[in-house]
Amino acid sequence: SSSHRGPSRLVSALEVASFPCTVMKTLVQQESIKIPKGIKISIKSKKVEVSGKHGTLTRDFKHLPIELYTCSGEVRAKMYFAKSKQLSMLRTVCSHINNLFEGVEKKFQYKMRLVYA
Repeated sequence: SSSHRGPSRLVSALEVASFPCTVMKTLVQQESIKIPKGIKISIKSKKVEVSGKHGTLTRDFKHLPIELYTCSGEVRAKMYFAKSKQLSMLRTVCSHINNLFEGVEKKFQYKMRLVYA
């Protein structure tokens, strides 16, 4: 019986093997988002507060093992020693912050509809 191995891939310098499994961990992964003009953002202990012309929105990311900070007009999110499934959280956090930016830039109105069948 022959053992089947997955497709081989090149390993970057930022990945290190975790023993005894063969799952690779990334040392540092970073995502950045540009802050649009006219929006103020404050980050304090993973609590993000975004304010714009249509109000203020807050979001708490304390339950995630990420590092959030602002640097030269952009928000940066870092994650250390993460596996591939954990790295998906990083992109999700950036999407949430982008949605906060859109929420204070544009005005949204929700209408409730009640449907009874």
